[in-house]
Amino acid sequence: MNLKSYTLLPWAIVVICFTVAFFTFPVISKNSLQKREENFWAIKAKSLQNKNYLNNKYRKSNILDLHSSFQRSYFYNYKSAIEQHQCLSEAIYYEARSESLIGQKAVAEVILNRRKSKHFPNTICEVVFQGSDRKTGCQFSFTCDGSISGEIEEKNWKRSQNIAKLIMIGGVRPFTESSTHYHTVDISPPWINDLKPTRKIGSHMFYRFKFREISD
Repeated sequence: MNLKSYTLLPWAIVVICFTVAFFTFPVISKNSLQKREENFWAIKAKSLQNKNYLNNKYRKSNILDLHSSFQRSYFYNYKSAIEQHQCLSEAIYYEARSESLIGQKAVAEVILNRRKSKHFPNTICEVVFQGSDRKTGCQFSFTCDGSISGEIEEKNWKRSQNIAKLIMIGGVRPFTESSTHYHTVDISPPWINDLKPTRKIGSHMFYRFKFREISD
């Protein structure tokens, strides 16, 4: 090996090391950052659960906390989140705005339980509007009885939006025992014979499948 080769060898090693570092470090850094993000927002969700907002009045700081958490890309693609949030807010508002906070949360939880179930559609909006294209068969009556075209009560609408955000980021522990159905207590629909009652909350009675499909 001549002197020129000995001279070039260290530089070749430097170039190779630099190239490897150039392509490897960003990947390591990105993975590390993503892991920190996941850990941070997992802790955030746990913190929201522990605060138990639904049993307390909302404060401005609570709302800001929910809003900032909801917009994080770690939880959802932002555009999709807005669409799904709108559907869940509408369901809470039209199905349960006269209920307590717990009652409204329970209705929202039913929708999320359906989304997890293989027997229902895969997104919140598809769950909420299932059957709305037919004259009969709406899963949620407001989607086909004209209610949605009426004027919105601003205060109740804001509350429905906040509850929807809280539910979507996992800020409240599940408590409906995997319920996928409910009805008002003044009626007795025929489908209840095929389901297992779970609990009564406000003016609604809740049910789940007799087989255990969804884990709280």
